[in-house]
Amino acid sequence: MQRRQKISKVVMFDGIALHGYTLPAADARQLQQMAVNGFMNRVEFQTRNIARDRNNLIDLSKLMTYGMLYRQFDARIWDIIMDSNLTNLWNRQFPKVAIGFGMNVRSAGVMAVIKKNEAEITAFKQGLLKSVQARIVRNESALEDEKKKKMYLAIRYLNMVDPVVWLLLTVYRERIDAQSLLQELRTSLEVYLDRSETPEYLALMLIEMIIIVGGIMSQGGGSAEAAMGHEAVNISMEFSEKKREKNERTKMKIHIIQQNQEFESLRERVDSKSNINLREKSLDNFFTAGYGAEVMNKDLGLYYLSYLKDACKKMDINFESFVNYIPSTKQSLMNLNLIF
Repeated sequence: MQRRQKISKVVMFDGIALHGYTLPAADARQLQQMAVNGFMNRVEFQTRNIARDRNNLIDLSKLMTYGMLYRQFDARIWDIIMDSNLTNLWNRQFPKVAIGFGMNVRSAGVMAVIKKNEAEITAFKQGLLKSVQARIVRNESALEDEKKKKMYLAIRYLNMVDPVVWLLLTVYRERIDAQSLLQELRTSLEVYLDRSETPEYLALMLIEMIIIVGGIMSQGGGSAEAAMGHEAVNISMEFSEKKREKNERTKMKIHIIQQNQEFESLRERVDSKSNINLREKSLDNFFTAGYGAEVMNKDLGLYYLSYLKDACKKMDINFESFVNYIPSTKQSLMNLNLIF
């Protein structure tokens, strides 16, 4: 985004006017960073050509979902540190730069202390990262591609942790309770490194949902690549505010909007597919098992709902999907809500 760009009122797809920017193009990683830091709570975009936009939509969906996982990991570590003896010890020693839930972590006093200890903090983080990556490499049951992916994600997760956390862990690193907290951080990181199914499933499902909501598939099936033009489908992503409160849960809502889609038909299809019990089948098995004759291409995304719901349940991510209708704008909305 360009600096000094003026904020103006923008009318969103649902008719609500909000303050924001209208951009001819935007870098997906930049949008991810803004959402992770709490600088953006909604982004909307439109597609008329799924074949042209497919890869960009998949990339954006994955980046934003990973961004919410990064943010929730940071919130989890924040809770651990704020509830620890390290925070109490720091506040007794440095009452003028006290830290705690709801604080402004970008306050001048705290940032000055972090800057002063920047070299030590960086060395501490690098040491932790090396130990985490060494453990990933030693995992003989993982494929090389899986190891590379986890090593990259480890960097991303650790870089998203608030600098206040690294300040406390670095300053008090010789204390036994600090070592215990560091082990808890490692354990939490291992859990989050295994949550990559959610971004992957959600990205695939999003494409199929756009196809369904846009009504661009023929009755006999067909592929997304063959669908070159259709009525505009609008995609909206909303992100919860970052408050630094205790037990904060990061929320992401995705709305897929199209004016001409029949509301009742879409709702019935979602209701019939979203609760199918597919727990005993992997995604690969789903495509190769006995669903071929039953599942038309146009309904594939609706079956992804069941996979995503099951994956989210295993990962303690609340997921729900539903369809609603806005009479004032005559729009049907497919809603996908995740609480991380």
